[in-house]
Amino acid sequence: MKTKPKKESYLYPCNLPGLKIVRTDDVYLYDENNKKYVDLSASAGVVAVGYNSHRMKEVMRRQAEKNIFSPQLQETSESILLAKKILGLFPAGFDSVLRATTGSEAVEIAMKIAARQTGRSKFLSFKGAYHGHTFAAMSLGGENRLTKEFTPILARFATIKHPSSLNKGRALPADFKKTLKSIEKELKRGGCAGFVAEGVVTSAGCFNFPDGFFKEVLKMCRRYGTLLIFDEVLTGFGRTGKMFSFEHFSICPDMVCLAKGLGSGYAPISAVVSRKELIGNFVYMSTFAWSPLACAVALENINIIEEEKLAKNSCDLGRLTLGFLKKSLSKNKAVKEIRGKGLIIAIEFFNNNDARKIFNDCLKKGVLLFKNYSDNMLFVQPPLNIRKNILNKALGTVIGSINENFG
Repeated sequence: MKTKPKKESYLYPCNLPGLKIVRTDDVYLYDENNKKYVDLSASAGVVAVGYNSHRMKEVMRRQAEKNIFSPQLQETSESILLAKKILGLFPAGFDSVLRATTGSEAVEIAMKIAARQTGRSKFLSFKGAYHGHTFAAMSLGGENRLTKEFTPILARFATIKHPSSLNKGRALPADFKKTLKSIEKELKRGGCAGFVAEGVVTSAGCFNFPDGFFKEVLKMCRRYGTLLIFDEVLTGFGRTGKMFSFEHFSICPDMVCLAKGLGSGYAPISAVVSRKELIGNFVYMSTFAWSPLACAVALENINIIEEEKLAKNSCDLGRLTLGFLKKSLSKNKAVKEIRGKGLIIAIEFFNNNDARKIFNDCLKKGVLLFKNYSDNMLFVQPPLNIRKNILNKALGTVIGSINENFG
């Protein structure tokens, strides 16, 4: 009797089912055939200090000998040290840290606090922005297909379209003035608990803001009793060229959500940073949040980011990368626009098939970019410790691929 061939199964859908990573080192990935890839994805922007860091491994080894996990609601010496370290990165006034495990979780915690503090249920965000994959977080940005049938849920959310034009002058461009009017109109309607935003609208295509934009937004939020929540899950810890993206605008949001770069992938860890007056007696439990091991890892990660000046490296290399890509691809008919800040840069194509073609071609040539499933963009967002010569060589591969295929 013939038996059917056994189908290979996966724990979850894999965007690259043909690529199996067996080891990593610094900014490199190696497959089962020992082929080397330069990672320009940083695993969706998670990795700041590079893969397989000797310093991080040593901290993990020492901590594992001491204490890996302990009761979640109890303080540990590691959690206290990490909380103090995080608060030391923030302006005066931020005095509280809520513990969590993932970025989506951090965003939902901030939303719960805002709803409880204001007694409201509506949230404002930029159209097409991504703030997480849990139910409420996905509804921010207005692109959640899961909730389209749930009008009672969607009724609590509103989005503002981001302008595509941006000049370099000190005055706010006309399109952004219109956006501010739209924001005020939405806030004036009432019922808005929080405005959730990134300093760069990353997933929608790395849209930037003029210097004075968020100062005006913060004034309006204060005027109408809405809390300003900055989602620094992807933009935090140096990704945009400063430790946090809100620093580009010289403002202090009401709450800041952290994840990804907080642990650089060495441990799942996230946080919401705010003020005691907002958090009050809010109680939240996350089963695996802030284990001693995760705290030790995150603390060493932040130390490396500071000591190796990775935010500055992101700023310097990001500026060079953006200029290099724009100059080299300015006449390419397949490329619509190139935008970004620091080491998160989007190359937008006119259609998704072209983006997918370049993604696959670069992968064959040993360069892994980041690409969402269905959009028409490729992202250059390498680990923040990448060196200039390695990045330039990888960018040469990307530019060469685009010009060869669509020049």
